Amino acid sequence: MENMKNTKKLNEEAMENVNGGYAKPDVSPKRCHHPNKYKTGAEREEIHWLFFKQRQCEYCCPDCQRTFWVDED
Repeated sequence: MENMKNTKKLNEEAMENVNGGYAKPDVSPKRCHHPNKYKTGAEREEIHWLFFKQRQCEYCCPDCQRTFWVDED
């Protein structure tokens, strides 16, 4: 409660200058949570466990500016 004594009320002008905190970007190559991602039309089959083939489709995301492969059924 000691910190509450030093708080100040922000006016509307000061609120416009407030920035949010730093968020660590998602750097996982297979994950993109942006809604604007789309399929590029490229497909490939990846071999898993020596004999099992998995179909993958390539996606592109204009928000995180990268392409990545996603397993499809």
